[in-house]
Amino acid sequence: MDVDKNYETVFILDPSLTQKDAEQTFKNIKDFITDNEGNIIEATNIGIIKLAYPIGGKHLGNFFFIEF
Repeated sequence: MDVDKNYETVFILDPSLTQKDAEQTFKNIKDFITDNEGNIIEATNIGIIKLAYPIGGKHLGNFFFIEF
């Protein structure tokens, strides 16, 4: 029996990256999924959000969401 499963992931990039670099990283991740027979259902650049607590001394993060 072949069962399709949906997965979701949220990842956070350093907000000091240029928009171009952040978008390229997002594209690379989406390409990795599709190159390995995954189907992108939704992919959203959520934007820069204040973190609940600092990560690596950063108080902001650039959030991305992918459902595949």
